[in-house]
Parts: sequence; C-alpha cells; structure tokens
Amino acid sequence: MDRRTIIAFAMMAGALLLYSSLFPSKQQAPPARPAPIVSETGTAPAVPRVGAASRAAATGAQGQPDGRVFGTARAGPDSQSRVFDLPDYRAVIDPVGGRITSWVLKRFTDAAEQPADIVPSAGPGLLEVDILTGGEDLDLSRTAFDVAPRAEGAPRGLTLTSRDTTGATVRLDYEFPGSGSYSTRLRVFVSGAAGDNRASFLRLAFPQGVAHLERDPKLDRLAAAGVALIGTRTVKHAFGGKQGFGFGSGGGDKGWSEDAEGVVHWAGVRSKYFLAAIMPRNAESGQPGVDAHVGIRRGAGENHIRTEVLLPLNLSGPTEYVVDLYAGPMDYAELARFKVGLEKARDLGWRWVVPVSKLLIKFFQMVHSVVPNYGLCIIILSILVKVVFYPLSRKSVESMRDMQRLKPEMERLNEKFKDDPQKKNQATLELYKKHKVNPLGGCLPIVVQMPVFIALYNVLSSAVELRKAPFGLWIGDLSAPDRVGAVAGLPIHIMPLIMAGTMVWQQKLTPTDPRQAAMAYIMPVVMTVFFYAMPSGLVLYWTVTNLMAIGQQIWINRSVVQPTVAA
Repeated sequence: MDRRTIIAFAMMAGALLLYSSLFPSKQQAPPARPAPIVSETGTAPAVPRVGAASRAAATGAQGQPDGRVFGTARAGPDSQSRVFDLPDYRAVIDPVGGRITSWVLKRFTDAAEQPADIVPSAGPGLLEVDILTGGEDLDLSRTAFDVAPRAEGAPRGLTLTSRDTTGATVRLDYEFPGSGSYSTRLRVFVSGAAGDNRASFLRLAFPQGVAHLERDPKLDRLAAAGVALIGTRTVKHAFGGKQGFGFGSGGGDKGWSEDAEGVVHWAGVRSKYFLAAIMPRNAESGQPGVDAHVGIRRGAGENHIRTEVLLPLNLSGPTEYVVDLYAGPMDYAELARFKVGLEKARDLGWRWVVPVSKLLIKFFQMVHSVVPNYGLCIIILSILVKVVFYPLSRKSVESMRDMQRLKPEMERLNEKFKDDPQKKNQATLELYKKHKVNPLGGCLPIVVQMPVFIALYNVLSSAVELRKAPFGLWIGDLSAPDRVGAVAGLPIHIMPLIMAGTMVWQQKLTPTDPRQAAMAYIMPVVMTVFFYAMPSGLVLYWTVTNLMAIGQQIWINRSVVQPTVAA
C-alpha cells in the first residue's frame, strides 16, 4: 500500500469518525419491561389527494388525536391480551386499543441476552391506530374492542370490532401467516366515522420507533430513522433531521418534522438492524401502494422517531384498507421478498456504491451457505479481492518504481526550468512519454478498490447476519469492536493493533521517497486511531488485505524488472 492509498483511506475513515462524533450518545437504559397479562390463543374506494390544509385541520398542531374515545373504554371480559406464537416471532395484541404490545423475535437477543422484543417498553405499543376527522377526532387507543369469533377455515388471527353510539363501526382484523415470516396482515374497516363532509383520515403510526436492542445504545441512535418509499423516492430522515448529520431540519435536540405525499408503498421506523414498516395495499386489487400522506418527526429532547401514515376515509360510505406489517431484521433477502422496494430501508451507500453492495451481499449469502463462519467468509472475500486486483497492484508498483528512477531527471528539469513552469510541464510530459511512464498508474488501484471498501463498510456495518456472530478466539461479535479489557477506562482492542503491525511491515516493503518516510510510518498510527472503534469484521478484512498485500509485494519485488534511465 503506497502513501497515497493510506491517505485516501484515512480521509474516508476520518469522514466516518466525524459522522459518529456528530451524534454523542445520550440514550439512557430503558426501564425493565413489565410482564404482560396474557391468555393463550392459539377494496378501498378511490380517494382524493391529501391536501395540506385538510391535513392540518385533521391532525392539529401536534399531530395527535385530541377527541373522544371511540365506542367504550370499559374493560370487558375480552380485555385480556392474546398471544400468537409463530415460527419466527411471538406477538401479543391487546384488545384495548387493538395494539401490538409485544413482538418478540425468537432468533435474536437484546443487550441483556434476553429474547429481543422490538416494541419499546414504555409507550402505546408498536402500531397505533386512530381516526382523524374534520370535526371531532376519534381516539381508538382506549377503545375496548370486542373479540369476534373467527370464521370456519379462516386464517389464524384476531378480529376486533367496536361500534360507537353514533352507529359508526371500526373493525381490525389481524391475520398471521402459517409459515415462517416476520409479517402479519391487518385489515382495517371503517364505516360511518368520517367527518361531516370534511377530510377524514385513518392514521397508522409507529409512535416510539423500534426498541433499542444493542449493548451500546449509541449504535441504535446513530442508525435510527423514519423511512418510506413514496412513488419512486426513498425517504430517510435520521435522528438529526432530514440530512441525518444534525444540520438543518431542526437537528440536535430541537426536534424536527418532515412531511411528504404521494403513492405510499411502505413507511416505517428502523434501528441499526431491525425494521418495522407497513405496506398499504388496495383492498380490491391487492396491488401495493396507496395515495396517502407520510409524516416523520422527532420531538424536542426525545430519543425516538415517530412515523405516521394518513389514509383518506371515504365520506360517502365504508372504507377498507389492507396493510401488511413487517417487524423484523433488515435482512436484504427477507425484505426483497415483498417486492415493494422494502429492502431500500437498509443503507447500502451512495447510489454508485449500491450495485457493489448488492454484489457483496450475494457473495456473503453464497459463501455462507458453504462456510458457516462469517469471519471465514470475510477472509475469503479479502483474498478474492486481492487476487482480482493483483494486475493493478503490480502495475501500481511498477509505476512507482518507474517514477523513482526518473527522480534525477525530474530534479534536473526542476532546476533548469525553475522560472518557467510552462516549459517545465512540457518537458516533464515529454520525459514521461519517452520512458513510457504513467504518473497516474499508482493511483488506479485506489480508484478501483475504493467503491469495494466503501460498499464493504456499508454491508458489514448494517449486516444483521454479523450481529453477535462470533469468529473465534477473542472475537465474539464481528459487528462490534473486539474488546478484551480496559486500562484506565480505555478499551483494549486487539485487531486494530494487529492491523497496525501489518501496515508497518507493509511500509517497509513499499518503495518510498526517503523524504516521505516519516509520513509513511505516521499513517499506520493515524489509521489505527480511525479503525479502533470500528466493527471487528471490518478490521479483520483490512488486516487480511494487508497480509495479502505483503505477500504480493514480496512477490512483485522479486519479479519486477528494475528500469534504467539514460543519463
């Protein structure tokens, strides 16, 4: 690795470090979750565009319902929560409000190594349902729904019905899949609850985001975002606001609010590794996408992001919406299965990097089907990348050596034309042409490999597959730094120190201008600082890459013919 390569990656690592520094962790540990009291149980009409004026009238200044309780708030004999034990998750639904109060992912654990429940421990539940009218809003969060019996042969689920004194009816029908999936289908039927010829909406909201499940709450806070696909535009508003870096959009602790309208294919909230999203469908055709309004906001001083979808209600008759709810890991293949672009909720980098990131995901899936250890998969990838780019690496070394051999001639030209830069440049180009030297040859591997490294960072930093995945020895989690202890409060990570050693070794083998030798040995220290808090999987990749580069450098040093320059 030459000095320019190190500087390029150091600048990139510095940008990543700057991003993290803009989000200092203020998250407090959530309170203990109380044990729920449960019992075991085993077409939309054409709707108008949601105008800004009607939306404001419906939601009010805070976007919260401020009306009477729909139906009755009394706790009846059916008020006990229902439990649905599925292959991949365990859901608890409270008939009071029709809320999902627990959604435990069986294959994952939280920071305390307990089954991971993605529903925040404090709050109204995962998904909130309300009716916003042009007059009096109808609060469903305290409505005591009646549990209706399921029809013969109907899919496993729960039907909740409530009728108001005005004759209005609201029905929530949850249908759970029979096979492995992190989703459920919710049918919402509303009749007679629309306002008096004024815009009315069914609001589906994730009131407090997804529970923070990582050992370091900062990881979830950095990745927390409200996300949506509206038309062809992917919307992602991170913790700091629209840009996600704490700039603009009311970033920091001031709070912010963002709104968008169009054909909503999906909308939801996410943490570092998990996503909760709804995918509205046309009730008659079953086609995804409904014309609606999406609001994403964070209150001042709050540590969660709220996403809500407003679906217009028919003023002249009943309205029915079909909504698919996904609540699970951001596994790319699992999200792509819905065929609505839900996989775009996962960050794969800038647009020009996304294709490389997708290739890396497919590579990991293919290799992991044969090699069960993700650490070994990373090593295989590192070796493969170095083999593929070996011709460029060789060309880079040859170019650097050619440039070194030309230094005496270059110095003579600098002295001869020190007062005439134009002639000096012309003479330099002629010198390059005479000796067939490409001054940019040493930069080519940097340009080509940079997208691979950036894509790898995005894939590894968001790969739920690597979450708590051990490699062996002292590396127990490839998605986190390989901490083995602490000295005076400073965590001790072994892999970055090994990586620094390989960089120093590599520098000893790399052709370097003696005047730049000091810089060449300072850069490993700088890079170690940048990599010190990064996931051990990423550091493992870079360490193996350095070892491969050392082997290639030794081979190239023995095989490259030393050029000669005529005096």
